[in-house]
Amino acid sequence: MRAITVSSYGARPSVTELPTPQAGRQLLAAGRRVLGIERSPTLARAAATGSPALPVAQADAARLPLADSCIDLAVASMSLLDMDDFAGAIAETARVLRPGGCSASQIVHPFDSACDSGAASAPFAVSLPYLTPRRYEDRFDRGGLSITVASVHRPAGHRHPAE
Repeated sequence: MRAITVSSYGARPSVTELPTPQAGRQLLAAGRRVLGIERSPTLARAAATGSPALPVAQADAARLPLADSCIDLAVASMSLLDMDDFAGAIAETARVLRPGGCSASQIVHPFDSACDSGAASAPFAVSLPYLTPRRYEDRFDRGGLSITVASVHRPAGHRHPAE
C-alpha cells in the first residue's frame, strides 16, 4: 500500500506517506491519530480491514482531502516517483503542512528501474536510455496473488515539465 497516514503529535495531525499499512498501525498503537490515503480502492480496502483497522480515505496525493496547514509531518516513502502527478503531490504536501512542518521523501534510486532485470542472478544490463522517463510494470506472485505494480522511471535530476 502506498498511503498517506495522518497522525497526531499533540493538537495537530501529522501526515506520513507509507509503503505499508503496518507503519500506520504502529502509529495507532503509539496513540497517534491516523488516516491512510490510498488511490487504489483495492489497497484502501485491504488496509482498512487489517488488524487493527487503519482508517483510510480513497484519494489522490495530488488532491488531498485535508485542510490547508493542518499537518506537522509529511513523509513520502517509496511512492513519490510513481505518482502520475508528483509535482501536484509535492504542491499538495506544501499546502497541507503547517508553518514549520516537515516533509521527507525516500525513493529507490532511479538506476534500479533503468536496469533490465532486478533478479540477483541476471547479468547487469541497461538497454533502455537512462535519461528518458518511461512507464514500466513489475509483476510477481505473493501469498497466492498475482500482483502488478505500475511505476515510472524518472532519472535522477529529472524535472517535471510544470516545474
